[in-house]
Amino acid sequence: MSQDFVIPVSRDDLLVESRSAYYVRRMHLPSAIAARLEEANEALSSAGYLSITAHFDTLFSALSHFAELDQPTKRKAWKTTIKWLESLCSSLGAMLDQGDMSYQEKKRHCTAIKMLCYLTTQFIETFMKPASMTIATQKKRGRKTTTNGGNAASWDEARDRGLHCIEQMLEMDLKRLWDPPILEENFVTCVTSCCYKLLENSETVRKRGAKEHIFHILGIAISKCNHCMGATLKIIQLLQDFEHLCIPLAEAVEYFGRQLEAKTIVVELIREIGSLDPQDMSRDTSGTRALATFVAEIGERLPDIVLSIISSLLPHLDGENYSLRNSVLVTIGAIVAQVLSEPSVDDVAKATRDEFLDKLMEHIYDVNAFVRSKCLQVWLNLFKKQAIPLATQQCLVPKIVDRLQDKSSNVRKYSIQFLTTFLCGNPFAHKLSYEQVKKDLEEAQNILTSLTAQPEDSEKENETDSEENSPELIPSENTDQIAKQRQLVTYLKDTLNFILNVEKAVPTVSFLLNSKTVTDILEAMNFFITCHEFGIEAAKIGVRKMIVLVWSKETAVKEAVANAFKRLYLTNKSPSSAAHQLMSLTENLTVGEMKALEELVRLLVASKDISRDVVQQLWKTFASRTESSVRRRGAIILLGMAASAEADVVKSNLDVVVSSGFEKDLEIAKYSCIALEKIASLKKTELPLRFPSRHFLFEKLTHVLLESFENEKAKDWAAFGCHAIKTIYKLCEQPDQLCGNLLKAMVKKMIESGEEENENDKEVEGENTVSDAIDVGEPLAQSTQDPSCDCATPPPPPPLLCSSLIMTRFLAIAGQIGVSELVHVDTAIAREIKRRTSARLSVKEKTPSRSTTASKRRSSQMASIESEMGMDQAAVEDQEAEMLRQICESEIVTGSGLLGVLRPFVISICGQPSRFPDRRLQAAAAMTLGKFMLVSSEFCASHLQLFFTILQKSSDPTVRTNSMIAVSDLAIRFPNLIEPWTPHLYSRLKDDSVQVRKTTMLVLSRLILNDMIKVKGQISEIAFCLEDENPAIRKLAKLFFHDLSQKGNALYNVLPDIISHLSDPDHPTSQSKYSSIMKYLISFIQKERQSETLIEKLCHRFKTTQTDRQACDLSLCLAQLSFSEKGLRKLQENIPCYQEYLRVEEVYTNFMSMLNKAKKFAKQDSKALIDELESRMDEIHAKGVEQDETAQKAAQASKKATKRKKADRKPKDFCPDDGDDDDFERGPVRRKAPKPRKNRRVLKEIDEADFSDLELFELSDDEENAENLHPKVH
Repeated sequence: MSQDFVIPVSRDDLLVESRSAYYVRRMHLPSAIAARLEEANEALSSAGYLSITAHFDTLFSALSHFAELDQPTKRKAWKTTIKWLESLCSSLGAMLDQGDMSYQEKKRHCTAIKMLCYLTTQFIETFMKPASMTIATQKKRGRKTTTNGGNAASWDEARDRGLHCIEQMLEMDLKRLWDPPILEENFVTCVTSCCYKLLENSETVRKRGAKEHIFHILGIAISKCNHCMGATLKIIQLLQDFEHLCIPLAEAVEYFGRQLEAKTIVVELIREIGSLDPQDMSRDTSGTRALATFVAEIGERLPDIVLSIISSLLPHLDGENYSLRNSVLVTIGAIVAQVLSEPSVDDVAKATRDEFLDKLMEHIYDVNAFVRSKCLQVWLNLFKKQAIPLATQQCLVPKIVDRLQDKSSNVRKYSIQFLTTFLCGNPFAHKLSYEQVKKDLEEAQNILTSLTAQPEDSEKENETDSEENSPELIPSENTDQIAKQRQLVTYLKDTLNFILNVEKAVPTVSFLLNSKTVTDILEAMNFFITCHEFGIEAAKIGVRKMIVLVWSKETAVKEAVANAFKRLYLTNKSPSSAAHQLMSLTENLTVGEMKALEELVRLLVASKDISRDVVQQLWKTFASRTESSVRRRGAIILLGMAASAEADVVKSNLDVVVSSGFEKDLEIAKYSCIALEKIASLKKTELPLRFPSRHFLFEKLTHVLLESFENEKAKDWAAFGCHAIKTIYKLCEQPDQLCGNLLKAMVKKMIESGEEENENDKEVEGENTVSDAIDVGEPLAQSTQDPSCDCATPPPPPPLLCSSLIMTRFLAIAGQIGVSELVHVDTAIAREIKRRTSARLSVKEKTPSRSTTASKRRSSQMASIESEMGMDQAAVEDQEAEMLRQICESEIVTGSGLLGVLRPFVISICGQPSRFPDRRLQAAAAMTLGKFMLVSSEFCASHLQLFFTILQKSSDPTVRTNSMIAVSDLAIRFPNLIEPWTPHLYSRLKDDSVQVRKTTMLVLSRLILNDMIKVKGQISEIAFCLEDENPAIRKLAKLFFHDLSQKGNALYNVLPDIISHLSDPDHPTSQSKYSSIMKYLISFIQKERQSETLIEKLCHRFKTTQTDRQACDLSLCLAQLSFSEKGLRKLQENIPCYQEYLRVEEVYTNFMSMLNKAKKFAKQDSKALIDELESRMDEIHAKGVEQDETAQKAAQASKKATKRKKADRKPKDFCPDDGDDDDFERGPVRRKAPKPRKNRRVLKEIDEADFSDLELFELSDDEENAENLHPKVH
């Protein structure tokens, strides 16, 4: 065959007749192809692979009619082609080695190679089509049946077989067959195009064998066949079209660059990507993301090659596409870590490294959060690989700390991770105590100063020596010592700077513990754990704040807290060490932190993480006389907390608690009482644990109380006394008798103390003495005072002189006894009665019946009897409950008992602050009065006026704070009595004391959220707290409204009242505060229905506004709402309500802003409505502005005319003598009064329906009457 075979672009090109090129002369029918394939196989066996020129038409016909052939014929055609190709590969190598071929032989071999390569690649591409790959799956009777179960496997095998043959063929020196010795471009394109099409299929890429063959074929084409430029363009095209090829093509390029040493392809790819216009890639398309991923992969795999062409990528750092910026940053990080951080790099490489690090430093502050996050990840990776110079670290850490306040949670996350890793991998020490390092630095500097001073002294002694010999005066050993000491000083300075940089991050990371993002909390906890392990003292702040996270609703956070403290204090610690560290944790805790620590210890004890050995060590420390009070106190605190999970921890060591706990240290005694309170059983079915009154526990307890009662140096006596009373009521069988005896003993001591003072000082007046209302000469069980008259000034009792401190302690105990007696009667006695009743009934049920037959006969009668018994049982329970209630009402405080005797005295102290000026005494008396009021509703009702007077008029903030706390309890116990006084509670939000305002905020939040008081118009006072000068109060107010918004429509219902009160013209709020408050509150209105209703209500509000400022406020509220289509309709329907105020520029601006906001999320139908509204508002606004200008000009003209008339007019009382003189007016001219004109902007007709909506905005009559009855005290 003299004609040359030209690889066609399309199959149809081979069907076109040509004189110079080969073409298909005969297309065989599908039915004849099988026979022709047999002939082709015979020709292959006899004549070899060169016979392909005679049978090409047969295989081409099979390829063209492939879809019409049956399965055996398809497989036969493919096998025939592969046999020919394998024959070529096996024979051609030897022929090429001989090298003695004529031109015609070379041409025949070239033609055979091109034909077989073309057929093989075409068959592979045909098999890739879905219809061809599933040829073995046929439909039969409505379901798919597989005729060849291994079709997929056979296809993979056939494809790999063909690719292997092509790979073998290309490895030969084929260019010797061409003249000139260069492979034809269309031949190379034929082979590589097949490979690229295979890569487009994601399934093929997952096959390791096929992927390796393709990479090898492409690599040979690039390295031997001048396919570098074509591969570059094709790879970029594939990346833009197929996102799944990012990693596979990066692997291919790595193979080309490393294994085949074809570095040119890497350089060309990077140069081509770098030449892309950043503006064209600004859109974040999948193609751009794929290119970015590819660049990042190449940078990490081939950093040494990319370094030579990195300048082409740097312009993308300034581009708008963040994914490309990320890829360049990752590439720079890989180059620095793998290439420029080697110990052997020269100065030029170090300078390049520093430039790259500066670019990374700049993008820590990138405008895009994803770039900032990726940049921090790069820095984190560099630090792990120790590729950051020490000097750069000192500059880097402050920037990382600054990113802790980033808006993006990912940026914050990686910032904390970097600091944690930075701390773990620090090159300084495993313990980083600031004080210790500072001390070591001072010592090292002193030593260096002394060493450098010695040569100076020696120089002074040898002044006669020449300058040439002066360097020899310093011994070499001393020089080395100075150099080492200087290195030590430098090292300690760097260590100190490192500690300071880490400590700067502590406050910000501590703040992140309160974040709403779980990742922030978890990373912050990990940071503080690491800091604590390295001994950084500032980390204690974060560890303390971690304790309260045990109350978190997030399970992950709660578990992380438990694991953190387990890791810090228990893991790999001996029992003594664990106990010691746990005890140190209890120091200087707040009440909230102490409660959280108790919950944490309970969890750890329940999970057995706090072992019995640790508990035993705590008991040993507590019982030791040689241990410090701080450690003993920490031990009993932890033991009491452990008793919350296992009561036996304290119950089995009761004698140790009594013997070691109730001593001179009253704080230890207090926590011992708290621990004893935990052993009291709270289960209804369980017999309560109680001891007789003469038990050694109570004897020791009362002894300590009475012994320290008069000791003015005893601290925390009141707190210890209150817990002692609680312990008595929880564990004593007859606590009322024991506490009665205790009170009598205290009174006796008070009398003795007063007698001693009288003997020493005859004068009874003074600030350190008070008159007691108890006449101990009379029986303590009697009371002649009428409870109903307690609110009046009681008759002056016989004086009993004692110090104010002792009286304060006595009142504290009396108040606690009153509350404890109430709890004892209301819960303990009631529970005991129920337990005994249920036990009695259960015994009756277990008692067997004597006559089973008789019981069967009377079954119907028993049902009715049991029913009656049930009714009787319910009646008995009600009777018992009423009896207990009467005891609380009439016997505890208002009766003739000890507390009843004390009642007038407490009222006298509270009602006469000038007579009893001691602040501590006033605080104790007010608290005692509040506790007495908790007991009886009658006593509470008769003394509410006195109590609220104390709440408002007391000059001591502590008294007002305690009174507010007492009111909280009263509102829960007697809500109906407290409700009329509610306005006085809100008035305390304006108190001068920050502590009073904070307590009031807490109390009101608790009462409102628990539905103890009704939410009315006064809630606007809480809204003012959103702008309080104290940040803690602002935070509490925000938390309150957040919780209120979770309670259905609660916030929505009170929002109109808040708007009315804040925009009241009589009590105006500053514009900035109003805007800030309403933006926060309206942000909780998320429901579409609520927004629509609120839009309508606010629109109607414009009719009742009195000033332009009110209209501005209403428009501001409207602008904060989200507008749906229905909301826009409401706005359109109510234009007559607010149109007259559109002339006000601020109102108009707010309406325009709400329309612009609605445009962003509106559908196409709604946009037409928005445009209509906007055009109408523009028209009304322009008209209103024009009218205002006209009215203003008219007013100015009127003023000028009036001034001229006044200037020409004579005085009223001037009357000329000559009546004919025309220069003067004869008298006042009477003008007819003009008819009033209706001005749309000033005078409006308001329908009654417009006022009906104001009910939400004004106080009810009851509230107004309540305010009139009890005026606020300012």
